[in-house]
Amino acid sequence: MKKKQKKEDPLRELRVRSQSFTTSNRKTVSEQESHVASAIGGDTVPGSGCGQRFKSDAFSERYQVEAKQTQNMSLSLTIEWLRKISREALRYGRVPMMHIRFLNGYRDLPDKDWVVVPEREFKKLYDLACGQNGSLGRWDGGVL
Repeated sequence: MKKKQKKEDPLRELRVRSQSFTTSNRKTVSEQESHVASAIGGDTVPGSGCGQRFKSDAFSERYQVEAKQTQNMSLSLTIEWLRKISREALRYGRVPMMHIRFLNGYRDLPDKDWVVVPEREFKKLYDLACGQNGSLGRWDGGVL
C-alpha cells in the first residue's frame, strides 16, 4: 500500500517565518522605526511599509528610510535592499537611507545604530557640519 504524499505548501515558509517573528521582535522593530522617524523629523510608515501604497519604514520631507536590525554579530547589506530603498526614494523625490541596528554584540562599540546614505548625501552633510572651510576641510571622496 502506497503512502499518501503530502502536497507541498507554497506558503509554509512564510508561515514559519511569521511565527518566528515574535511580539518582542515587533516591539523592537516598532521602537527602531519610531526612533528613526523622530531623528529625521518624520513619520513611520503604516504597517511598516507592507502595503501597496506606502513603502519603506520611515520618511521625512528629505529622507526615505529602510530600517533593518539583527541580533547577530553581522548583517549583510545587499544590493537588493539598496535598489529597493533607492527606487522608493526616487518615487517620492527623497534621499534613500538605510538605518541598521545591532541588538547584540555592540557593547564594545560606542553606537548600536548605523546609517547608510549615498556618498553624495554624506558629502552634503559633511560640508554642512564642517562648513565650507571647516577645520577638517571639504569632503572630496577620499580619506579624511
